[in-house]
Amino acid sequence: LVDIESEILNHFTNENCRQMVDKLKLFLFQSCRGNKRDHGVEVETDDATSFGARKIMVAATLSDATIAYSTVPDYVSKRDRTDGAPYIQTVCKVFKEHAHEFH
Repeated sequence: LVDIESEILNHFTNENCRQMVDKLKLFLFQSCRGNKRDHGVEVETDDATSFGARKIMVAATLSDATIAYSTVPDYVSKRDRTDGAPYIQTVCKVFKEHAHEFH
């Protein structure tokens, strides 16, 4: 089990990685965060590709960083054996469709 904060994010704090001060840092974690399974609830939606993702901003020690997880604490992350993870598929789709709009 990896402690994301101490084993990954701490390497990119302003104190530990001065070369990255004032530079955008994007961390995407496609991993389980526990053993619970979210069986969901049935709701009506117009968007058949909605996947929940928790976006967490950290304190100023790690500035200019976005940390996005594929699931909430204590729950497993969904992954299809053939198609891969819906979370990563959606992130890639958004980047592909909208990257040209910003740079």
